[in-house]
Amino acid sequence: MAKTKKKIVENPPQENLDFSSQQVKEEKPTKRAPRNTETQIKSIYENSTHQEIDLPRPAGRKTKFLTFTIFILAFLSAISWAGFFFFGQGQNFSEEAVKITIETAKEARTGEKLEFKIKIKNDGRENLANSTMVLRYPDEFVLTSAVPEPKEKEGREWDIGTITKNNTKEITVAGNILSQAGKQATFQVFFTYQPANLMAEFQKIVSQTVEIVSLPIDLTIETPVEAAYGEEFKLSITTTNNLDTEISGLELSITALENFKINLPANKQNKADVWILPTLAKGAATTTVVSIIPAGNGGGGQKTISVLLNLRKDNKSYLQKTAEKTINITKSNLILGITANNETEKQAVKFEDKITFAINAENSGDISLKNVTLRLTLDSPSTDNKSLFDWSKIEDKSDGDITGSQINKDVRRAIIIWNKNKIPALAEIKPKSKVALVFTLPLKNKTALDLTKFTNFTTNIFVEAIMDGGEEQTAIQSNTLNIILNSDLNISSGVTFKESKDLLVSPGVKNRYDTKSVNTVSWNITNSLHELTDLKLTAALPENVVWENVSTLSAGEITFDEITKQITWTLNRLPQSVNKATVSFDIGIQYAAKDEGSEATLLEKTRVEAIDKATGENILFFKESVLTML
Repeated sequence: MAKTKKKIVENPPQENLDFSSQQVKEEKPTKRAPRNTETQIKSIYENSTHQEIDLPRPAGRKTKFLTFTIFILAFLSAISWAGFFFFGQGQNFSEEAVKITIETAKEARTGEKLEFKIKIKNDGRENLANSTMVLRYPDEFVLTSAVPEPKEKEGREWDIGTITKNNTKEITVAGNILSQAGKQATFQVFFTYQPANLMAEFQKIVSQTVEIVSLPIDLTIETPVEAAYGEEFKLSITTTNNLDTEISGLELSITALENFKINLPANKQNKADVWILPTLAKGAATTTVVSIIPAGNGGGGQKTISVLLNLRKDNKSYLQKTAEKTINITKSNLILGITANNETEKQAVKFEDKITFAINAENSGDISLKNVTLRLTLDSPSTDNKSLFDWSKIEDKSDGDITGSQINKDVRRAIIIWNKNKIPALAEIKPKSKVALVFTLPLKNKTALDLTKFTNFTTNIFVEAIMDGGEEQTAIQSNTLNIILNSDLNISSGVTFKESKDLLVSPGVKNRYDTKSVNTVSWNITNSLHELTDLKLTAALPENVVWENVSTLSAGEITFDEITKQITWTLNRLPQSVNKATVSFDIGIQYAAKDEGSEATLLEKTRVEAIDKATGENILFFKESVLTML
């Protein structure tokens, strides 16, 4: 039977192709045998004379799902971008449409009035609603006025409300710059707003920097080219006002070199290192002459002296100008120095302390120094025209001449002079030789003075050597000593016998103890002049003394270190109103019966330390060991 040729369909309808392993459902004609689709397709491939072709594979469920997912994501992305361009841009809203400018001077002087005009312009198509402005300015700027007024007293925030399109809001702020010259002051505007057609909030920040320049005041200084250690020289300072108006509040200060003594002109407004200038009219000038002594006899060489011109406003000083001068300091032929209890700078003392002063004058040159006079100046705290020192008890074998005078209500000055009549060696101090003298001076008992009236607790002492050079006299000054009166902290101790115990003794043990005597030791602190802080008392127990772990105290904390055998009592502070504090503790001393009746050490030396709150100085001293009879 001949085979029937069938027509090949290159793109058959998808529904007629199924490449699954299941049998294809067939239509069953009434008078026709069923056809096998797979066999039919095979027949087509086997009998076809055409080129072999690939038939399209019908899409599976996964492919359909993937196609659908991509379509949905693309649709959502399109929606998002449309929303961004429509809502995010606010129908062509641009932040560039909001323009902020700050109009002010680029430079300002200390104390000068400075005005700011802040303009906020809306060039957009929509109103700007709920707008606020915050102005951040440095602490050196003192606000004096603002239009309109800010919402809070510090003058940093304004409620602006609505700025309609094509309109401008203006805020004017004025104040004074209080800063030293050479600095910068930065001002920042933070503008927050909401376009009327959007729910979003925007912020714009603009800043402006102002340079702080010095006042137009000239500052010049003149000094000699050279000076010697111990020899006084003059520093001339001229200040000229180039402002269009008068000026007040100017002051001078000098950056002193180490061991340089500066004597400012007398002025009741002066501080220790500041010269208050008078009010200067327009174009006026004033000259200040200062005496400077390079004290002692340090290393020579070029030294720079700086003079500072400050403007005082609201009890603060602001630097305006600096002038410098270099001077060559040479070594003097006479080396002059003074010590107090072997200290060359400062010495902390208490009432009734005795201070030993030593003065040395040495000729290091090659020429004799003739007719030298030594003059000591001692400026002491004073109340009721009475000095801290008990001059009736001075010990001076050279018998210098003493005079006293009241400098002001708080300071009394004493001067002692020794010349060749007192010390023959001063008639001529030969090269490479020296003259030395020693004297002692005690402080008074605190009951001799009204302590409540004291405002100063430092005594300044220096000595000068005045050499007769014929028509001229040369004065050389020593180092300056500071004698600092600390509070009258003191400690006393007491011992009370408590009980005696027999100790168990092991046979054959040498140096054994068979008895223990238990004693209560007390430390009593007294203080009345100044408040004290960081008090600490420490003492160690001898080898044969044991801690009984029984103690009572009125303040602070007591501890015992088993390793070092050290007792420590600490107090954070002792106010002036509390003039006494006590602590007591039990310790047992072990000894052999044969030592009964002898003296033994119960407690080693006590170290006492504290800080005087009024003077800022450390207080340190020791109390003798505590002894007991066995």
